[in-house]
Amino acid sequence: MPRVPLVYNKTYSTPRRPYEKERLDQELELI
Repeated sequence: MPRVPLVYNKTYSTPRRPYEKERLDQELELI
């Protein structure tokens, strides 16, 4: 089971800002 950071999980479940989506994509590449 890969470890998912809380920030990633939190951002994914409740994206409130547009810039968070970009950061999410960047984190996806890192993971």
